[in-house]
Amino acid sequence: MKKLMSLMVMLFVGLSVFAQVDRTLIEKAKAREASDPEATKILDAVNEKYETLEAMQVEFKLTIKGENESMQEGKMTLKGEQYRLELADQDVICNGKTVWFHLKDNEEVQINNPDPDGEDFLSPAKMLSIYQENMVGQMLDDAKVNGRVVHQIEIKPRESHDEITKLRVTIDKNTKELVKVVVFTRYADRYIFEFENLVENPKLSDTLFNFDVAKFPGIHIEDLRIE
Repeated sequence: MKKLMSLMVMLFVGLSVFAQVDRTLIEKAKAREASDPEATKILDAVNEKYETLEAMQVEFKLTIKGENESMQEGKMTLKGEQYRLELADQDVICNGKTVWFHLKDNEEVQINNPDPDGEDFLSPAKMLSIYQENMVGQMLDDAKVNGRVVHQIEIKPRESHDEITKLRVTIDKNTKELVKVVVFTRYADRYIFEFENLVENPKLSDTLFNFDVAKFPGIHIEDLRIE
């Protein structure tokens, strides 16, 4: 469960930069195998949209398909390096310097340091950096999802990788919002992230990104921070 939470946190922390396919990287990929110019254009537009946001909130559903199938729903709030991930059984809160894992059923909070090099193979930034010189984006057919027209783009490396084999990104044609990201792995697992109800630049207090122990009398505190 902790690994799953780490994967989810890293993905959503990187949500605002998911489409940040640096032009230099795209050009390198083009030098090896031509990426679809239309795919590049759309990814650039999504990048521009998310780069302008100072804060955001989005609801999500994560479905894992494979040997151990599961589904979870929740809400993610981002403000700079701060984030808050809310799920039915636990919350993950980070103020940029400290991370709190609130395990509701166990009445426990684990306190840790942010770990940029943790189990983050689903981090968008990590996924793109892995394929800096091998990324190839190709347009798939447009589709209709819940009444709205969406672009579908497949991103994959020319050469094999240990974890991820490809990404399939779905983007709202009109709003340039991410609708769905499907991550395919070498081990036949698929991670399907679906996003909805995006709120752009909500007014957020920094207190939202701190865990107030005083509000949970009797809660067990496990401090795992490294000095």
